[in-house]
Amino acid sequence: MKKSVITALTAAMVITLSSITAFAAPSATVPAAETPAVGTAVEAVASPEAYDAATTVSTGYKETAVSATTVKSASVATQNIILNNLDKLGDPAIAQAAADPKKTVSAIVRTVVDVTPAGAKKNAAGNYEFTLSCNYIGTGRVYVLHYLEKSKSWEILVPKAATKGAVTIESATCSPFAVVELNVASVAAIATSPKTGETLPAALMFIMIGAVGAIVCTKKVLA
Repeated sequence: MKKSVITALTAAMVITLSSITAFAAPSATVPAAETPAVGTAVEAVASPEAYDAATTVSTGYKETAVSATTVKSASVATQNIILNNLDKLGDPAIAQAAADPKKTVSAIVRTVVDVTPAGAKKNAAGNYEFTLSCNYIGTGRVYVLHYLEKSKSWEILVPKAATKGAVTIESATCSPFAVVELNVASVAAIATSPKTGETLPAALMFIMIGAVGAIVCTKKVLA
């Protein structure tokens, strides 16, 4: 009898574990990394757990953590299809910065999470529409990467709305989404900046002249 109970419990555990495995979100395929465009860089990304903890989604949807592989896939895709194609994003300011050797364009993957409908219905256009809220999202230019399960590739989506801390997305399907923020910065003009070593001798000369003058004055007073 005891053996039968143990066997039944073991079978139940196997079924439960199998169910968990079946419903786990599959990891995105990591694409081959392309050579980064000059003056671009993807900044360090957070862990899946950190993204999950910092991100919430609209009512009617469920947000869950992705795998570390999916985060890596999103990071590589950010370089391949966003930073390496800045002139094709339809943003004149970003395209101009990319063409300026005195500018750098960096991309920060603000969040990567899996989104699934949980009672939500598609809108009149046949798309799901939801807002991801994450305090990592800043005020830079925001794009969204959407993972396509069938083709195992990422596509770029222009968000319907983007503000500090939130982005509204409209998509025909739900799966992993990555929010990417672009920032433009000026390259430090190191070659034209004055060198400390060139000004130091002049400074020392004035100090020495002052010291000599003080000595001469002191001698005259004492005389």
